[in-house]
Amino acid sequence: LLMAALRSMDQDGDEIITLEEFSKLLEKKDCLIAFNELGIDVLALVETPELIFGVQSQVTFPEFIEEILMLRGSNSATVKDVLQMKRQIIQEVSDLIGKAEITAKESKKADRKKNRRKQTVLDFL
Repeated sequence: LLMAALRSMDQDGDEIITLEEFSKLLEKKDCLIAFNELGIDVLALVETPELIFGVQSQVTFPEFIEEILMLRGSNSATVKDVLQMKRQIIQEVSDLIGKAEITAKESKKADRKKNRRKQTVLDFL
């Protein structure tokens, strides 16, 4: 049922599901029922699609199925799961630090420009 739903969403036949396609999939009642019957936390899927996609905007069908099946409530966390989560957190923190550094540089640059304009006005007076 799930694979049939995935294939119906895959208009170009490349067996890749995008975040947009995933959102549409979650609007289908039969898919939600299938997820629920597999023991998957449907609410977590709806609220946090990054559990499946991470920072990517698309995944292959096999990756999607693997990630979905890992979200079954009956699964126990393994050392591999914890290490994978650690890597994901490190990557996300690293990305945030990079963005913060860029923002800080842009802010400093804007402040210097503002101070130069202010000094020009003061010099004029």
